[in-house]
Amino acid sequence: MAIRFDAGAAQEYWQLDISVLDEVNQAIDELSYRANEVGEELSHYSDPKCACCKEITLKEAGIRIVFRITNDVVEILRVVPASKIMTSEAPNYTALDHFPGNHRNEFILAIQKWKQEYEH
Repeated sequence: MAIRFDAGAAQEYWQLDISVLDEVNQAIDELSYRANEVGEELSHYSDPKCACCKEITLKEAGIRIVFRITNDVVEILRVVPASKIMTSEAPNYTALDHFPGNHRNEFILAIQKWKQEYEH
């Protein structure tokens, strides 16, 4: 199945901490093969936006991916910290604290440049 990010989900994805990106990317790859088999139905939520949606919780990363399947396309609607459903927060670069000052800044700038190139 094809994967498509909702605009808000794409922004949330780019704001994720670098330390969890590998696990999130693996889960998204798995969705392209097994989206019908994985995840928990969100039918128990009263919000009509959650109808026909499923979620995967990545416990080690503390991330929740909310998605739905329509016409053989997996639409990723949210990629947020498991404790936050309706808000997103700024990027958290605490995983890079072990880098000396200039190297850390250079690394962050390189990632931001790569994101800009990838989005365009």
